[in-house]
Amino acid sequence: MRLLKHKWSVMLVNARVFNSKNGFTLIEILVVVIIIGIALSLAVAKLYPDENERLREETDRAVAMLEAARDEAAFSGHTIAFNISENTLTFYERDTRSAEIKWLPVNNPQLEARPFAKGIIAALRLGGSGGQTSDKNALALFQPAGVGAPFEVLLASNFGQRVIVADALGNLSLGNLDTATNANASQVNAR
Repeated sequence: MRLLKHKWSVMLVNARVFNSKNGFTLIEILVVVIIIGIALSLAVAKLYPDENERLREETDRAVAMLEAARDEAAFSGHTIAFNISENTLTFYERDTRSAEIKWLPVNNPQLEARPFAKGIIAALRLGGSGGQTSDKNALALFQPAGVGAPFEVLLASNFGQRVIVADALGNLSLGNLDTATNANASQVNAR
């Protein structure tokens, strides 16, 4: 290329150099498509968690609420009870003004009744792994002294089962139901 002295000629020479690369290369387009695909797959995974993830989140939420109830009983000096009825975790406090045993809903925003997510089935088993699944009116208790009857909260979906185990001292642990053994034996595995 030779440099022409006229300003229009210089512009034409520059235009030819610029136009020698029209558009994007195939590699550039593929890189952009791959980046968009990765971003979309991450977004879909966060927006629509799979059943196992939802079961794990519900179990973690239930453990946090049960720990809050246990701590509330220890710090307030009042017995806190809970049950699972119509797939809802509900907490109660004993009415100390009544001569008979009467349970009232707990007046604590952390312990408000909360239904489990759609597709998650919950059940309460009193007496630990050897006990029977309880009816909807059965209550598990957190005593102020920390000693109480062991219980299990079973959570299940179409794709798995989880269990929250409470021992006689109120310690909570999380495990999986071993589907290879009899479900009534409820062998608990560590997480």
